[in-house]
Amino acid sequence: MKKFVIYSVFVSAMFLLYSCDWFNSSTPDDTSDNPTKEFTTDQGGSLKASNGSEIMVPGGAVTKNKDGQTGKVIFTIDPNVKKEEYPAQIPSDFVLIGNVHHFGPSHFIFQFPVTVMMPASSLTDLDGVYIIWYSELQSKWVNIPISEIDAQNKRLGASAFELGYFAIVKDKNALAGVPPGAEIQDYHKSGGIRFSHISGGYYYTLLVAAYVPKYAEDKFTSMVGNSASTGSQLGGGGPRTVTHMIGIRPGTYTIVVSRRKAGTMWELPGKEEFYSVAPVINVGSFQYIGWETENSFPWAELTLSGGNWQTGFPTIWPTPTVSLGTGELQITLSWTNTEQRIYTVDIFVYGPNNDGVSWHKPLSTDGCYALDRTSADYSVGYSLRNVYSVKKMVSGSYQVYINIWRKSRGDGPMPIEVRVIRKGKFEKLIRTQISTLNYEEEKSKMLKVYEFNM
Repeated sequence: MKKFVIYSVFVSAMFLLYSCDWFNSSTPDDTSDNPTKEFTTDQGGSLKASNGSEIMVPGGAVTKNKDGQTGKVIFTIDPNVKKEEYPAQIPSDFVLIGNVHHFGPSHFIFQFPVTVMMPASSLTDLDGVYIIWYSELQSKWVNIPISEIDAQNKRLGASAFELGYFAIVKDKNALAGVPPGAEIQDYHKSGGIRFSHISGGYYYTLLVAAYVPKYAEDKFTSMVGNSASTGSQLGGGGPRTVTHMIGIRPGTYTIVVSRRKAGTMWELPGKEEFYSVAPVINVGSFQYIGWETENSFPWAELTLSGGNWQTGFPTIWPTPTVSLGTGELQITLSWTNTEQRIYTVDIFVYGPNNDGVSWHKPLSTDGCYALDRTSADYSVGYSLRNVYSVKKMVSGSYQVYINIWRKSRGDGPMPIEVRVIRKGKFEKLIRTQISTLNYEEEKSKMLKVYEFNM
């Protein structure tokens, strides 16, 4: 009897570890208004806010750290970003449905796409409905595909390699009606790709490698790099048998298809594979799209032919960010260098007894907190500076300062974000700008963004 009990516990543990390797929709630990949860390289799962907003993290999405050890990332949800804190105003062609959400961390690229879900209970149908995401590199809101439609709970979701600001919007023309004319009416509608994979137990990712718009009005619209991933069946029954990419503009798409076999209680998850021939598919406009996804029509049906499955990641996938240090305290500075503006920005954290950390001194004298430094300082891309506690920190007052050490290209204010995690909980997201060059690093010329007591 004793052996049977031990065996049952072992089987249950193995089932929990391997059967939900992609998305684990079990009840999350934190369902507060601004929830926080840590996930590791080996642990997938979900984080859900009280309003139904959710982040679903596949196992392996969090990369290992710089030493090759298991990485950790603290995820956060702010389901109601204040209007004055929007990174930019919602485009005038759209009406905001619900709230602007911030899913954190920003400026961090994952190994696999994560899925974000947002409530949309006010919508009766999905005609003219889109999910938009604020692209820091483009400095504007962009349309990204809808990959999840939760009809039961009236939620919409999108897959993305990076987080940040997301919103559900509806085309104003879809609300008010458009002038007569088939082409005009058709232009104000979106389309969708459906990829059916009846058996095999794989999670798939569809990634747009090329896009040729159908209408001249979309010539400045870029769908390249957008992704959609397979969701999990309700109850943790493994991957669904259909993958959707919805709310995309009409035109011709080249899609890179990759997959990963789901794990079971007896078998580890499979390695990533990609199909050697990227299918090309023409996407028209939906005549109707509603909450019951499969009843929408017409779908552009994606099929694979002429190639084979190869082990590895597609070269078009973005390079993931090496995971950063976390602890009782984590303060992360992030910003985006663009073609117009490339700066070197630094974080300085000063604590009791004139102790502190900076790029000059990455570990405090008392050994309690340290600085991670990743860099795109002299090129276009994301940059991160991360201060985290190594052990219990000394009681007292701490101040956080930001400084521009170098302007390699351009001038003017640089948008920055500072995310504060304390005692494992999300405390504050500070989005502001800094413009003063301070090569001498005079403290009086630095931007003080936060102060706290430990």
